[in-house]
Order: sequence, then structure tokens, then C-alpha cells
Amino acid sequence: MLELAVLGNPIEHSLSPIIHNFFAKETNIQISYEKILVQDEFESFINTFKKHAYGCNVTIPFKEDAYKIADKLSDEAKIAKAVNTLLFKDNIIYGHNTDGLGLILDFKDKGISLLNKKILLIGAGGASLGILKPLFDSNILDITLVNRTKEKALYLRDYFVQEIKNTKDIFHVLSLDSLNNNLDLSFDIIINASASSLYNELPNISDAILKKAHCVYDLMYTKDGDTIFTKHCRELNVQHSIQGLGMLIRQAALSFELWTEKKVNTLSCEQYMLSYLKENR
Repeated sequence: MLELAVLGNPIEHSLSPIIHNFFAKETNIQISYEKILVQDEFESFINTFKKHAYGCNVTIPFKEDAYKIADKLSDEAKIAKAVNTLLFKDNIIYGHNTDGLGLILDFKDKGISLLNKKILLIGAGGASLGILKPLFDSNILDITLVNRTKEKALYLRDYFVQEIKNTKDIFHVLSLDSLNNNLDLSFDIIINASASSLYNELPNISDAILKKAHCVYDLMYTKDGDTIFTKHCRELNVQHSIQGLGMLIRQAALSFELWTEKKVNTLSCEQYMLSYLKENR
């Protein structure tokens, strides 16, 4: 039996055990997957945990700590400087970041093409950094980053273009005022990577900008199937308004595949999770 877990603080809200147990049942693999509230220093906890576990997911606030303790890192983890999946094998700690790839897979399954698309990315925190490389790898046209503090957005952009060559000319930064005062701007896809929906607040983006988008995507998710952002955009008649449950499931599937070398059916898992959430509102 594979001993696995998701580590975080807080952690009670996590859906990861339900998702991974669904995958395990589908693939007929015996696992033990629990959610663990980590209150100790993260590295010391991992040093004990890895003696009997095979791997784990890592969530807020420990993704940067997981990055620091990993012996080997995937390319996505190196760029993001954050790890959401650890694998313990042959006395080596492998660190991966499956968040961005999970987002790309969800776009694909939802029928949203990223090829030659103009993207507006809201928020300059770790969530944005975790998805940038997979987005650029998807042959988009360009990305415009906005944040409440323009300086933070510029810092993230400058760091990223140093790490990933040939992105400088297609990675732009605007202040919120500049964005909202230029209503001629339009974007094919708008991604909310800020934490605004967690606080039931809308990002400060003009409706005139939002309603021109073909698709909006919120990395956050709720049991109701809509965040405040996706609900608002749906009311503006945006054609595709998607919350982040699909991304959560697909990044989990990539973690599960890393541990077990088994591919899973994320579409059936998403249907199951939507039913589960409706029953447990």
C-alpha cells in the first residue's frame, strides 16, 4: 500500500483525499491518503514523514518550503520556485509543480484552444508564477499581467523573462488604472490567479474588458460550481466561464501518475466531484 498525504495549514478544507481515493479505486491501487495539518517546521516534518511514506501533495503555505528541500526539481518547479508534489524514492526527494500543467489540461478538456491567444493574467503571486511556463509553452500570442501593485508585477515579469528566453517581447505588464482606462483593449482569455474570490471579492477589472473575452478562468473554486468572478462573467454573457475545480483534479492526476505510473480518467473524476460537492454543500 502506498502511503500518501496532502500537507498544509489549514488543511481541513482539502478535497485531495476524495480525488486521490477516486483515482486509486479506478486503477485498483491500494493507497492510504490523508490530509495532515503541519504545525512543525516543514523540513523536520518531512524528514520523519518520508521514512514511511511514498510521497505527498503540498499546499499553502508550504510550497516554497517543499521547493527548498527537494533534491531534484522538475523544470516547472524550478521556474515557479514552488513544489506541490513530492516523491520519495531511493533516498532522493523529487519535487514537482503540476499546477500549471493541470490548468493546460483543463483548458484542453473544456475545448479552449490557447494557440495564438491573447491572455490577461490577474495577480502576481505564486499562483501566477506556477502557471506561466506551461502557458507560454502552449504557443499563446502574448500575456498581459496586472496586479494591485504594479511593482510586484514588474518584478515577476523580470524574473520570468530572465529564466525563460524569448518571452520578453510577448510578456507585458499594465497597471490596473492603465488597463481600465484603455477600453479598446481586448483579450481572448482572462485568468484570475489572485485570491480575490477567496474573500468573495471581484478583481478590479472593468466589465467592458471582461465581457469581450471568449473565456474567463478562476483558479479558485467553490462547492456551488461558480466563484464570484465566474458568476459575474457569466452574467456578462462571457461564452466560457470556468472555475478551478478541473485544474485541481488534473494537477492531482499528474501527481497520482508520478507516484503510480498510472493514467486516470479526469473527466469521470470531475463528474464525480461535481456530484459530491452538490451533495455536501
